Amino acid sequence: MLLKKISVVVMPCFLGLVILLSHLSFSNGNPTPETSANPSSQMKEATTKVTATAPTTKPTTAPTTKPNEIKLPKLVELGADRCIPCKKMKPILDELREEYRGRMEVVFIDVWKAPAEGKKYGVQSIPTQIFLNAEGKELDRHVGFISKDDILARWKELGVEFNRSIPKK
Repeated sequence: MLLKKISVVVMPCFLGLVILLSHLSFSNGNPTPETSANPSSQMKEATTKVTATAPTTKPTTAPTTKPNEIKLPKLVELGADRCIPCKKMKPILDELREEYRGRMEVVFIDVWKAPAEGKKYGVQSIPTQIFLNAEGKELDRHVGFISKDDILARWKELGVEFNRSIPKK
């Protein structure tokens, strides 16, 4: 019974990742040199990517702020609207976005709708949360579901602390 429940949750995400990876491998209709060798190596590579927990290199993001704009630490989640663990993350992200407005930027990117963003961040599994400092440099990343308390604890470990917002009256 447990295996059946796990397969109901894991299988849609796994299939989505395989589709995403195949799309990324053949962007613009041209296979990348890494995946064009033969079909069996493509499947092996896709399987390897799905089971990997983090990319071999951490991409950095250039700052995207305007001169007079306040720079904030940013939590970027890369996932998909139809991914079960990603759906479980949505209320947590919404709560963080509201509670820490003006102190932390929270962004969700659907990699099934914007596959170039997944490739840009080197995402191999969803959901992936990327912790960026105010200058846009990647500090850390986490793959899978993570609670609000664990997100805040991770920020604290990274040297970024947020004061709790004052409850609205």
